[in-house]
Amino acid sequence: MHNDYLATPFLANFWLDDAGRVRRVVVDYRTAGGGRVIVDAGFSNFGAKVNLAVPPAKDIQDITP
Repeated sequence: MHNDYLATPFLANFWLDDAGRVRRVVVDYRTAGGGRVIVDAGFSNFGAKVNLAVPPAKDIQDITP
């Protein structure tokens, strides 16, 4: 898992709507270990309520490299 993190900045593409809000982010890079990470995230439902409850400790896992 450690090889999936980059130690340097990487490129990301952002799409904004007419209100200047980020609607989509796409990241695609190769890791030091030769793997490929692709993230394609879309954002919607602006203004919707967000559940900020912390999950139980047994459901949390630290993945820090």
